[in-house]
Amino acid sequence: MNEIRQKILRAMIPFLLLVGMSACKTVTPEEQQAAEAEELRKMCAEVLNAIGENDYKSFRSVCGDLIPENEFRAAHNNMKQQFGELTGFRHMTSLRTPMVQNDVWVVTFRRKSTNGDADVTQDLLFRFVTGEDADGWKVIGFAFL
Repeated sequence: MNEIRQKILRAMIPFLLLVGMSACKTVTPEEQQAAEAEELRKMCAEVLNAIGENDYKSFRSVCGDLIPENEFRAAHNNMKQQFGELTGFRHMTSLRTPMVQNDVWVVTFRRKSTNGDADVTQDLLFRFVTGEDADGWKVIGFAFL
């Protein structure tokens, strides 16, 4: 009986190894680039949401100490006064540049017209610059264009 079990076990070992090895997946460079691009888009979306909601805590969780809170709040108030409420955004393109990643977004604002009788919608370009170090991707800067 033990001999039969040993034969079955020996026959199953190669099969189990093949099944285990087939579960491993190799990531191609293209898949790695796509995953990184998605990570950067999520980072920028978090920053734009934080800017739109005047949420410094969320902004700081992505950008660290890039901008002090008082400057963040002042910039938000100026932006809101000039362009209105941030109502949406979409990724437009990624630019090929050495050492850093430049992503360009279209950001939509809505405000009342100067006489207050209609809504004015306006799109602005937004550049989001990131770089990678040993700890991962970091926000280097951003600007409305």
